[in-house]
Amino acid sequence: MTAKPWLWHLLGLFLLTAATACSAQSPNVLHSPADPSTAVRFFFDGGNYFHPPIIFRVVPPTDKRLDTAPVLRPGRTVYITQTEMQKLLEGLLAMGLHWDKSRRTSFEDATRVLPEYGMSIYVLSSRGTVKSGFDTSKICQNLAPLDSAFHTPRALWEFKVFQAEFNCEIPGLDGNAYPDHWPWNLKPKSPNLHH
Repeated sequence: MTAKPWLWHLLGLFLLTAATACSAQSPNVLHSPADPSTAVRFFFDGGNYFHPPIIFRVVPPTDKRLDTAPVLRPGRTVYITQTEMQKLLEGLLAMGLHWDKSRRTSFEDATRVLPEYGMSIYVLSSRGTVKSGFDTSKICQNLAPLDSAFHTPRALWEFKVFQAEFNCEIPGLDGNAYPDHWPWNLKPKSPNLHH
């Protein structure tokens, strides 16, 4: 017994719709391998003081910027390996967030952008840019699993400090581990940072 032509048409339409929905949920930027052009920015302004965005950028394993985190105009820039970036992208994909394409091609001066009252995430790469975000009530539960992406000590520490600034509990975090962390003199008053 053969299926009716309209049934094949309906099945094809269903598969096309499902494929389109999947690509809209997680565009190719997150499904593609991390490369030297890949960068990820997390940004949220809690309103009590300015939280610089944290930006992760790829450098070679021998690059002298690895394991540093200077505050540049777009935000605190943490340099990580391509392997770490790949794990970070996989962690973002596993969050199950809705990702939209963005026209952004760079991260603008963080001191001139309007505050964002939810956690926003941008992923830039040579393949394009995607953006997503989530409600502030989910900051701790959503960011903590991403810790496992980092093996560079400074990168992991910076990401934990970033979480602690939003009152996430970070057991054993030494807030003085990297004294050069505060060039903007914006020491947070979070009880979760041990100074």
